Amino acid sequence: MTQNYEAAVDAKHKKSKHKRTKRSKRNIFLTVAAAVFAVYVVAVFISQQIQISGKKEELASVTQELQVQNMKNNEIQKSLDANINENKEYIERLARTGLDFVKPGERVFVNVAGN
Repeated sequence: MTQNYEAAVDAKHKKSKHKRTKRSKRNIFLTVAAAVFAVYVVAVFISQQIQISGKKEELASVTQELQVQNMKNNEIQKSLDANINENKEYIERLARTGLDFVKPGERVFVNVAGN
């Protein structure tokens, strides 16, 4: 009876040892998988932070270019506003001489004699 008892205990001990080995392998696999996932998450986070900082620099550059262009546009608009009367007279002269335009209600007489 003691042999049967010892054999049963040995069999039980082997099964529990086999289960512990499977569990420890599974625990090691889960730990490694969790570590790899954590490293991946950190790498993605760092990559995104680098992209964000690059886009912020690009935005600052474009904003500065926009301000410079707005200043140029304002200067051109002021120049046009200051010379509006001269521009009107110039445009009217070009329309009359080059395009043969007339004002509404105006009569144009053409000298056919050529003199």
